[in-house]
Amino acid sequence: MQIIALVYLPFFLLGLAQLPDLRVFFCYLSGTDGDIFQTIFFSVILTAAWLTLLPLCFRKEPISLLRLSRDSTLLRTAVRVGPQNHTTPPKGPAMISMRSILLSLAVVAFASCSAPSPTASDASSKASDEFGVLVMAHGGAPMWNEGVMSSVNSLRDQYPVEVAFGMADAVSLQEAVARLEARGVREIGVVRLFISGESWYERTQQILGIMPGAPARPAPMDHGHGAGHGGHGGHSMEFWKLQTEASFALSKQGLAESSAMDGVLVDRVRALSRNPEKEDVLILAHGPGDDSENERWIARIRSRANSVADNFPFRRVHVETLREDWPEKRVAAELRIRAFVERAQAEGGTAIVIPFRVHGFGPYSEVLEGLDFTSDGRGLVPHGNVTQWMEEQIALLADGTFRPVLN
Repeated sequence: MQIIALVYLPFFLLGLAQLPDLRVFFCYLSGTDGDIFQTIFFSVILTAAWLTLLPLCFRKEPISLLRLSRDSTLLRTAVRVGPQNHTTPPKGPAMISMRSILLSLAVVAFASCSAPSPTASDASSKASDEFGVLVMAHGGAPMWNEGVMSSVNSLRDQYPVEVAFGMADAVSLQEAVARLEARGVREIGVVRLFISGESWYERTQQILGIMPGAPARPAPMDHGHGAGHGGHGGHSMEFWKLQTEASFALSKQGLAESSAMDGVLVDRVRALSRNPEKEDVLILAHGPGDDSENERWIARIRSRANSVADNFPFRRVHVETLREDWPEKRVAAELRIRAFVERAQAEGGTAIVIPFRVHGFGPYSEVLEGLDFTSDGRGLVPHGNVTQWMEEQIALLADGTFRPVLN
């Protein structure tokens, strides 16, 4: 019986981890959206539970719930070694045999294992008729927007979907929300298709009205003027509170934080590499203005770049951010980027340049003008892993809590 318990306990605990409500609870505790850090958190919790319960399986006497409640830990009453001198324990509700424990575990584990973890198809079936999806993306030239739409289109068979291009722009968000509401949507899952989960997160909550801070929408005659008006890189960035009756749930994870992007980088590099022993790989991203935030960008993208170093014998795999919207910081970044490419050529090799951008090559051709390098200019989309990532975000949002607009 003890051997059976020893083998059975890990499977029981792993079964519990598959319960959707428990997984959502662990996501909340660990502050993650279901990627590698959540997996580590699961492992720590389940291992601790196993080590705590395991000694109970080797007791030669029934377990007294009253005694366990008096002790500070389970381990104090459970880890004694060798035969115990005791009289026949009293029978009653406070005494439980190991056979009863295992039978109970079997029933719970069967139920938990039969409940699969949330998937996109699950979210589609669970979501109410009032659930819809709003995808936020940077936006750009027609080709840029078409690349994003190609990744979104497969989702339309499962949910009402609208796209709001712009960097948390109140105008495009209001239009997208209005289109969803016209289709009967009242609960909106917002998938933020940005490289970093930090980008525009607080601003988006303020515009949607689920966090205070955004002013009321200006009157038509003032539209585009005053405190609500803004711009960034040629894009509208108006800032005011939406007029809506919908409630919202926002994704938190950025593409750089998802291990699904590992496969995108590997595919991009594989298509370009000819002689990895003589090639260096440079992964280039936009980057923010804040230095601390920029360090977090680089650290996350390096985690994704490890898949490239692990799968190919390149001489070097390096990550840089151009910080292209901050001229004083861009100058130093350009010097480092050009120096990396020049060194690859000086050492008799080639630099492969991979843009870690949602789409396209951005201004990198200008930065690298006059240098020899290899690139196809393809960003993260279109790629099936990006669509998969969006499906995972939608599944989490559909099972989550929707926040109403503040009055």
